[in-house]
Amino acid sequence: MVKVIGYGSLLCEKSANNTCNINNFSYWYIKWYSRIFNKLGFNPYLEKYNENTAMLNVFPQKDNWLLVSYFDIDEREYHKMQKRECDYKEVQVEIYDMYKKISGKWILYVSKEFVVYNWEEKKMIFSDIHPEKRYLDICLNAVKQTNFYDEFLDSTYMSCRKKKLRDYIN
Repeated sequence: MVKVIGYGSLLCEKSANNTCNINNFSYWYIKWYSRIFNKLGFNPYLEKYNENTAMLNVFPQKDNWLLVSYFDIDEREYHKMQKRECDYKEVQVEIYDMYKKISGKWILYVSKEFVVYNWEEKKMIFSDIHPEKRYLDICLNAVKQTNFYDEFLDSTYMSCRKKKLRDYIN
């Protein structure tokens, strides 16, 4: 079995199962990361590249615990997940249970590219970037089914790393 972590649409068990058969779906934590809407790239929901909207990514953040889903995929089906996440790279990270005790290493998908924020000029290189609506709805609906909705809103950033998702949707 291949052990995979999800932090965006893969927080939705149905979304993960649409790609391949998964087992043991649950929620745990990883340490030292935060979620951010800063990844441009192929949007499977729109079936094209879109420079005005962003998908979720993660970035290193000291002393942060990030809620994630985790699940197992049979090695014979893992190529389907790799195809889905083709413009992300695989990184092994440690995963922690709800009591924040370590439980092993799992695969996290991190974008190979980042939208760049020009701190000197205080603007995005890509203007008007915002979360892709259908993708955001999938993520929000997944966490609405859990006790982690508020945690998701407060631990997810817009591409400037200053504004949180809660402020964006209100």
